[in-house]
Amino acid sequence: MEHCSNEGRISSIETKLNNIDKTVNGNGQKGVRDMVTELCINYKSLDINVQGIARSVSALVKFQTETETKEDVINYLEKKADRHRKQNQWLIGITITLVLGILGIIAKNQIF
Repeated sequence: MEHCSNEGRISSIETKLNNIDKTVNGNGQKGVRDMVTELCINYKSLDINVQGIARSVSALVKFQTETETKEDVINYLEKKADRHRKQNQWLIGITITLVLGILGIIAKNQIF
């Protein structure tokens, strides 16, 4: 039997194809095919998790906004009530001073 002049090249190509086959299908370990399948499954799971996280963050932002708005309204009403209280105290002080002044004038006029 005669040797083919390309026998060395053919053997090299067969070795490379065999190595590629082992890489794709695995050689006692996961091959590229199994890894890609696993990545696709993990991607779907991650996508679902990311969507869940996005919904949770959205709900958290909504809650935080509502809480801050509620606190702002409460602070505004407390400040308004405090100003109203101070105005009332000032008016009561003026009224007492006027009443005492008028009583003083009346008392002074009755003594003389």
